[in-house]
This record gives sequence, structure tokens and C-alpha cells, in this order.
Amino acid sequence: MEQILIYSSPFVAEPINSHNHVSVITSIEHKKVLLGEDVINMTVESATVRNFAIGNYIQLPGLSRYRLNQLPKVSRLGERKYQYELVFEGLQYDLLRVAYRNTDPSTFNTSADFTLTGNLEMFLNVLINNLNRIFGEDTWALGDFPTGTATKNLVFNNENCLAVLQRLCEEYQYQFVFQEGAPQNKLHIRNVGVPHDFTFRYGQGKGLYQLARENVDSQNIINTLWAYGSDKNLPANYKNYTPRLRVGAGPDMPILDIDSITSYGTFEGSVTFDDIYPHRVGTVSGIVEANRRQFVDAAMDFDLKEKDTAGNTLYLIAGNAAKIRFNSGNLAGYEFEVEDYQHSSRTFTIKPNKDAKGLEMPSATELAFQIQTGDTYVILDITMPPVYVLNAENTLEAKAIEFLNTRAVPTVKYSLEIDEFYLKSLTTATNVFEVGDTVKIQDDDLMIDSRIKITEFTRNLLRPYQYTLTIQESPQTSLIRRIFVQNKVIHNVLRFNGLEDPVKAKTDWRSHTQIIAEIPEYVNNTPQLPIGSNAQQVSIGNSGSETKLYGEFALQAGLMSFYETAENPVGISVRNQANDEIGFFQLDNTQAQWTTDKGLKSEGNNTLGSDASTTEVKGNFKLRNTSNFTGDFLIAENTDNRSYTFPDQNIVINEWGDLSNKPDNFKPDSSYFRTDYGLIGLLDGTNKVFQTSDNFVAGSTRVYLNGVRQFKGEGADYTETGSHEITFALAPDTNDTLITDFIKQ
Repeated sequence: MEQILIYSSPFVAEPINSHNHVSVITSIEHKKVLLGEDVINMTVESATVRNFAIGNYIQLPGLSRYRLNQLPKVSRLGERKYQYELVFEGLQYDLLRVAYRNTDPSTFNTSADFTLTGNLEMFLNVLINNLNRIFGEDTWALGDFPTGTATKNLVFNNENCLAVLQRLCEEYQYQFVFQEGAPQNKLHIRNVGVPHDFTFRYGQGKGLYQLARENVDSQNIINTLWAYGSDKNLPANYKNYTPRLRVGAGPDMPILDIDSITSYGTFEGSVTFDDIYPHRVGTVSGIVEANRRQFVDAAMDFDLKEKDTAGNTLYLIAGNAAKIRFNSGNLAGYEFEVEDYQHSSRTFTIKPNKDAKGLEMPSATELAFQIQTGDTYVILDITMPPVYVLNAENTLEAKAIEFLNTRAVPTVKYSLEIDEFYLKSLTTATNVFEVGDTVKIQDDDLMIDSRIKITEFTRNLLRPYQYTLTIQESPQTSLIRRIFVQNKVIHNVLRFNGLEDPVKAKTDWRSHTQIIAEIPEYVNNTPQLPIGSNAQQVSIGNSGSETKLYGEFALQAGLMSFYETAENPVGISVRNQANDEIGFFQLDNTQAQWTTDKGLKSEGNNTLGSDASTTEVKGNFKLRNTSNFTGDFLIAENTDNRSYTFPDQNIVINEWGDLSNKPDNFKPDSSYFRTDYGLIGLLDGTNKVFQTSDNFVAGSTRVYLNGVRQFKGEGADYTETGSHEITFALAPDTNDTLITDFIKQ
């Protein structure tokens, strides 16, 4: 092997094998593990003290730099004999020096303890930003990487960049490759390895000195598998009330690998894929500029608000708001309640959220927090149409079979000691193998005949064709590392959700002191504040204080209790801003009644006023009944004498209920409400088109032909064909009488 130089800088180097120091390399091995170690272990014996320092590096032919990141172990073996054990680490170990913080391209960062939602590219860009934060601008760049990867929500808690990179590769099933360069290093993410044409067999002249097989995990065989998906977006009565997505139309049955069962017997197991559930990945095709909370998905293929013949919603769940979760774009990872959906225009309206700093999203002004065309999303907390449920079941079945194929046989690895002379006869290259490469192994006695991936190699650099390979059909993360990573992730999630205390986690308990402490900084920016839980009673206020609730107070499927004291009867006092009582709702064991001079509410049959008097009602007044109203009905304001009298005929009051919100401050007096006794148009038995005296609010017309109410709409008696135009299906006759009620625009 040629002389190995050790560098203290790019321009200062000295040989390790040195006559001046009377020193020699006694051993040097290169060990590399897939997604793991990459080190060169070197032992040097010297007659003099050598000054090996942190930062020194070596660069062997065909390899990148390997650097000393820790002081070598030194032993004095005699009067003039020193032994140094040096560990030179590959480029990936530079990542150990850098914390993974929420760093942007300008290297601005605030924390190493954060959550991030994005695809693989986003996570890698943050990693590159951190490397450039420490090693200098543009010293690192992202090279090749897979596009279109899944959006995930990951928690990071004081981790270094190498640990994060290994975790990302495990999450997305890829490997990393470092390309050293000047002035820039590149990180590539890809499936590594090449298939070698070599076939190794045990025996002289066949390539193998030694072949050993070892069990990776004796507990890993599964050939009878129950597979489940998520519990999201499923019908309430899904497969006899099965709580999670599953395969098969009948009873819950496992997927079997018959060959494995025949060979090894039955080994049962189960797996849950929480990321598989009925869903539709929608794409934003347009934005409503006048309202940044509205977006259009032109490809939306079902009406979110559709109802069955009984009037029940098919997809919306009663008492549970549908939610939009963005998978990409500026709002990736954020969820928003659906406020409205109009299928005719495929337009969604979502409710805004506010973050901890009070920033409203989607923002009306900040581009970085707005929905953009091309953003993708899913709808959650709904019942998806059957075709999406079937698609999810098919996806689950395919994933389960893929999982079963890797578990149905024992996972083993083989250790191969390669015949260096046989290998040298096959190739002139010295750096023959790389982790991820595949080689073919044959052994009739051990029943091996397959191409298997190299997951680890050790190479004697003093004899460059001398390799020991570890090959494995299903590369596995080490059990200890896997448990450590999983436990760390679980701990991070618990900590972010305030559930580290096991008692609180079990009961979802929060003390009143916690609630009171959070109210000042949280309540004012929170549209809806849940207080309490299924497991506890929460008391707010006390007998010696007054507790005020502002805004809307909703009680859903619960119980509100009122307790009488010696000083106060049971009831609800209604007060204005001046704290004057304007009403008192009294409760006792016989009746519930309002005591107030400002309003009246009563249950059952009641009479207001008499035939000989006029009953005056001030303020908002609602009529809700299913019976006919007859006679004169006057509505007036104190400030003027405007009034309107209904026609002296039967009118079903509740049919006018939809007028209460057109316009917002509707006053049903003559300035808004109009009746045409006769329409503008020729009554000749031929003409079907008539006009009203004023423009009307669409949908507000009520037409009476000879005193008979006409049905409105396509295929009915008439349609509204203009802002002041009505078209009959059949032309009225010459002697017919037409009366029309409508709301003026």
C-alpha cells in the first residue's frame, strides 16, 4: 500500500509510516454500515511521541476525507515504544456536531425543540440550513433526492443532524450518500447500491473462506396477520361497528402465508397502519381573492352537504365539524374547520385559526400564510363515499401483504469472509464493494441461492482485496436503536401535548389552577374554549364572586345544573352592559317563566292581547308555528309610522322563516315587503311572461293564481326568470287573478 499521509491542513502533511519517528501502521481497517458507521480504525506504533490532533485527516485513493474527531488512545509499551489507536470518521460525522434547529435559509433559528410538517425535501432543506449555519454559507447543498414524497408531521427535540438524517431515511425508506467537494459538499438521498455479477460459493477457488448464518431476530416470524388502518373517515356502522379500517367483507379474518405456515407452523401477529384511511387528496384550483378563506377545487367529485331522502347528511357527521388539513403549501400541517361548501362552484369556506402569537391563518395580507393554487389537502372528520372506503381497504391489503412478505420467513444475516485472491482475479478495482450493493451467494447444503444486499463490510486497507461482508435480505434497524428512537418520538409527542404525567394522561385531567392560569393568555384568542372533560367536574367561580361569560356559550349533549341558595332563587339573570337587570328566568319545581318588562317567552298555548286591544311588541319578534295566521298584522318602528298589513287571507307564517336573514337587518315593513295585486303582462291565455312592479330578492316570490298558491321551480307552476320577471308553465287565462308577494331588492 502506498504511503498514507496525515493532514493538519490542506497544505501541511506528514507520513504516518515515518523513518524519522520510527513509526509504522500495524493495522488499518475500513468499516462501513448501511445508515450507520463509516470509520477507519488505525493502529500506529512509534518510537517517539506523535502529535495526532483533533481535526487531522487522511484521504485514501477512491475515498473521501476521514477526520479525527476525538483524541486517539495512546499506550506506552516500553521505553521507546508508543501505541496509538486512531479512529478516523467519515464526512457524515460532521453532522454529529450540528444541532437540528428550526433554521431558515438566512440561518435564523429559534429552537431545537419544535414540530415541523412537510415532505422529505422540506426536512432536508432545514438540515442543509443548519449545516451552513455552522460550516459557512453554501458549504453544503442538497443534491439528488426523491420528489413527491408524503407529507408528515414530525417532532424534533434537541437532536443532532446525523440522527435526524438517519431517522428521515428510515421514515422514507431511502439511504444517504455524501459527495465531498471544494468548496461545497453535497448530500444525496437515493436507493444506493449496484448489483455485482460475482457469485460466491464456499470452497477453494470459489470465493468464500467462511460462510456463517445468524438470526437477526428470533421473534420476528409472522405468517398469520391481522392488519388494520386508521379510524378516520369511516361510516358509524362500518362492518358491524368495527372501529378501524380492515380488509375483507365478512368477519375479521387474518391474512395467511400458507408456505410459511407449512414450514414453520402458525405465528400470529397484528399491525396497524394509522396513515391508511379513506380520503381524497384534493388540489386547490383557484382562490377567491375577495375572501382568502375560500378556495375552489374544480375536481371535487361529491357534494359534501348532500342528504338522503330522509334529510340526513350523507358525509357530514352531526355535531362534528368537517376539517381541511393541508398537505402542502404555506399552510401544510394546519387544520381548519369547514364553515361552508357550495358544490355548484366547488367552493370551500374555512374558519380561520389563530396561533399562539395571535396570527390569523389563512391571512388576508401575509402571503406566507395564505392558501395558494396547487396546494393539496384532505378532508377529515367526515364519512367518505363508499368508493374511497374500498380504495383504502385495497391499499391496506397491499400494504399488509408487503409487510407479511418480510415477516413470514426468519430474518437472517450472513457473514462472508471473501477469498482476496479470487476477488482480485475478478476485478482490477480496489474499492470493490459499497453498502447497498448486492452479491449472489450459493450453498446447496444451507439451501442458499439468492442475490442479497450488503449491509456492512470490513476491509483490511493494508490488503485492499481482503473483505468481510455482512449481507441481509431485509435490512433492519438494530433493535436497541429502534426502541430508543421510538421511545424518544413517543416522549416528544407526550411532552408537546402536556401528557408526561401518567395520571393526567390517563384521565385528561387539568386542575382549576391550570385552567385559570391559561385563561388570560389563551381565551381571548380562542374562538371555542373547551373546559372540563369526560372524567371530571369543573367548577368555575364560587358563591362569593361573579363569573362572567362573554360571547356565545354552548351546552352540547351535557347537563347544566342550577342550585338555589337561601339568598337567591334558582334562575338566570339577564343584564345589559350597564348591569341593569332586563330579565330573570326563574326556575322552581312547578314552572319556568320569564319575569321581565323587556321581553316574553312562554311554552304551550298562550294568548297575547285581546280582540278589543292592540298588543305592542318592541324589539325582535319571531313567530314560529305551523298554524295559519289570519287578520291584520301590523309591524311598526317607534321612529316612524311605516307599517305593513298582510292581505286579509290565510297565510302560513312559518313559510316565511327563510326571509329573516335577507337582508341581515330585515324589517318586514312596506319598504322591504311588497304585494302586487296583478302582474305587468297580458292576460290572454297565451302570454306566460309577467313582470313585478319592483326588482325582487331571488327566491322570495310567492304567487297566487285565483287565490291558490303556485309551486315554484323547474317543472313546477312557475319560475323566476329575471330580477323582476316570472314565467308560468301554463299561460293564465283572461279572467284569471294574479297576486304576488316578494321582498324588494
